[in-house]
Amino acid sequence: MGKKIGLILDSTCGLTKKEIEKKGFGFIPLIITINNKEYKSGIDINAKEVLKKMSDRNVIVKTSLPNGADILKAFNFVLKKFDRAIYIGMSSKFSGTNNAVRIASNDEKYKEKIFVYDSEYSSPWTSLYINEFESILKKYDNIEKIFSILQKPNPFMVGFLSPGDIWWFYKGGRISKIQYLIGSLIKIKPILKVADGEIKKDKISKIRSLEKAINMMCQLLEKTIENIKSKDLNFSFVMLKSDNEKLTNKIRESIVNYFKIKKENIIEMELSPEQSVHMGPNSFGMTILVPLKQLINKI
Repeated sequence: MGKKIGLILDSTCGLTKKEIEKKGFGFIPLIITINNKEYKSGIDINAKEVLKKMSDRNVIVKTSLPNGADILKAFNFVLKKFDRAIYIGMSSKFSGTNNAVRIASNDEKYKEKIFVYDSEYSSPWTSLYINEFESILKKYDNIEKIFSILQKPNPFMVGFLSPGDIWWFYKGGRISKIQYLIGSLIKIKPILKVADGEIKKDKISKIRSLEKAINMMCQLLEKTIENIKSKDLNFSFVMLKSDNEKLTNKIRESIVNYFKIKKENIIEMELSPEQSVHMGPNSFGMTILVPLKQLINKI
């Protein structure tokens, strides 16, 4: 069996089909439906376009699993260049795509060729690690070994998100009408903790006012950083930008002032189209990135 191993990603990584296929890797688009019209994420629509449409509160928007045909297209595309390929998607606790890809990979045509990694990743980590994924796939040819390496960042993938408007939480069925009405009245800004590949429902902070929410997010991030420093690991700050430029500037300034760092040391990126659907306009977040290469050597 050849030693070349390729990569398959889906649109939840935040990159487009063009960006992924340029590297020779497979791309699987999830479906975003807006007012009954279907779009293929990362092909027909991006995060900015999703959020622009969501400026209308009456819009009906949702995400769904990719088409089976698009999954197979990704398999066939990557296998033209590589002998085998690993699919790395969003955590199965967030999305059923992982299972859909696994079912497709069970076809005799793809057995021992397509391997599905049951990750705890989500955007931004998947897209930020892509270059390191490439290096690992070039260096190792044992699937189990690669899977064990991919697990190493799991304890350090902790992030915090805040929706711009809890209206979208209400529309998505995450909170009741009463919770929405009360939250809107007293201007609640929830902060969601993402860890272990899921939103920790028992760790949702309910903060009043945007300024306090940003400061609280910095405090929560600081606790994560303390854990990383205790293990003598290096890291980078990551800011998930809002579609609102003024808000993005305020968040950037808060991180700079709170952590006493230069703005050039912050990695800035947008939410994925799928995250945008669930969080809505004016959403933002913070996390950290521990280099995978460092984890291979230290853990």
